[in-house]
Amino acid sequence: MDFEVYCDESGQELFGKGESGEHFVLIGSLWVRAENRLAYKEYIKQLRREHKVGGEFKWKRVSPSRVNFFLDLVRFFFEQGDEMRFRVIVLRADEMDAVRFHESDNELMFYKFYYQVLHHWILDFNRYRVFVDTKTNRLHSRIQTLEKCLRHANLSSLVQVQALPSHEVDLLQLVDVLTEAVRGSGTKDRFDLVRAEHMDWISAVLCDGTAELYRRFMPNRKLRRIALVSSEDYAVVTEVERNERRAQFVTAYVVNSAVALGKMRNNPRWR
Repeated sequence: MDFEVYCDESGQELFGKGESGEHFVLIGSLWVRAENRLAYKEYIKQLRREHKVGGEFKWKRVSPSRVNFFLDLVRFFFEQGDEMRFRVIVLRADEMDAVRFHESDNELMFYKFYYQVLHHWILDFNRYRVFVDTKTNRLHSRIQTLEKCLRHANLSSLVQVQALPSHEVDLLQLVDVLTEAVRGSGTKDRFDLVRAEHMDWISAVLCDGTAELYRRFMPNRKLRRIALVSSEDYAVVTEVERNERRAQFVTAYVVNSAVALGKMRNNPRWR
């Protein structure tokens, strides 16, 4: 089977700075089947047109005028289930010892961790094309060396690694959004006002006898129940056990997109 892996990193410059405190380097990867790439690209283009978003849409470009686009983008990721997987590693920069373990070479240390992100999700008898963001390395052979190490460690699979400019590749930009969201979720002093304002809505929706209820089976065959209050376009999603007696909270959000609302209502009614 053919897979494509899109990768991005955050905070690489923190390696070797010797700063005290919790400073983190993140390396993220998005894993998709190659056959789905065109459909994913087209859907993101559709979101761009709907929200009038041009140029790069990386995390640093999140703004009040674009928040609905980013919400739809993240929902799109979660809706793919196992068809679109995300793997990220988080490294505490001040605990990384390049002198002792990596020949005093911070760049070498960084690519060793890149290898760890990729190697453990490569399965036998598949083909993988790995795309990383174009960057200026001290040694120009870093990408080729990474590919060589991955091939030697996975002899039954074919692995190719290629650098691409992220501003031209929407899936690389999506990895940036997901990776930086992980960094944001670990920032304890960041208060999410919008989410906090709706915390008390969750229990109200679950107890609302007038809420629209839908069922959706994920690719892994797990059953999800969607409760939607149409007056507020607010949805609460829970994952239901097989006997349908217990459920686990998944997410809750305001559905600001007519397209997303229509897709939600296309699911079978919960009965």
